[in-house]
Amino acid sequence: MIFTVLHYYRFNVSDPIQKRQYVLLCHELQNLNLVKFDSIASNQYQWYNDKIKPLDCNLIELDTKYLFNNQWNTTEKSGNLRLFDWAEAIYPNKNVKEGYWLEQTNEMLTVRRNRYKCGYCGLQIDKPSFSHCPKCDPEKVESKYHDLLILRPIVQC
Repeated sequence: MIFTVLHYYRFNVSDPIQKRQYVLLCHELQNLNLVKFDSIASNQYQWYNDKIKPLDCNLIELDTKYLFNNQWNTTEKSGNLRLFDWAEAIYPNKNVKEGYWLEQTNEMLTVRRNRYKCGYCGLQIDKPSFSHCPKCDPEKVESKYHDLLILRPIVQC
């Protein structure tokens, strides 16, 4: 398990001061190489209010059993959530910008770089000493999918 801090935000960009703060935050997060994941859901306001807002500036525990290139699972202690590196809700009122981002620690970056994944079956292995998935039998996989059997890092350096 590894730890990071979640940062929640909500801006009303019809207010010039809040708009500037929002633009500055977006530039800062882009400079950290984070890519915003925008989403629409009918219950987003409730989810942000109940699940995300209470975690603002708190240490959360990330589960490293299965990794993704842009999101994390949290442990039971941290609510068993699936969190993106940076996520933002899309509301009908385009002036509302609500979202969160996770501080990207060296440990988070390292664990992603060291974890390799089979593109066919999804098996994940830390620092493998081999290049192809040990679980998949190439003789049972159509040749057009053989490239998927090559183990690749979760995140390319």
